[in-house]
Amino acid sequence: MVVELTEWIISLSEARRLVAQQAGKPISPATIWRWATIGVRGVRLETALQGGRPVTSAEAVQRFFCALNDRPPPAHPNRTKRDDEVEAELSRRGI
Repeated sequence: MVVELTEWIISLSEARRLVAQQAGKPISPATIWRWATIGVRGVRLETALQGGRPVTSAEAVQRFFCALNDRPPPAHPNRTKRDDEVEAELSRRGI
């Protein structure tokens, strides 16, 4: 099976720095860990294990905040109009 990676993998520490930079204030490492393990209002930060360590992605962090704020996630940055047309055609055919 071939898996195509479309997201940039980052450590939970890097995710914490990313959120802190966007928020303009420090974020505790325990906060990121809680988001990944317990979640907030039923929403958990997506993680995976890489070499035995939990990792996430900048896109997963963005989806986490979109879900918390009841906003749809942004479209994939590499997605083209043709991708949308193909997806619509497959849906129309019930595939």
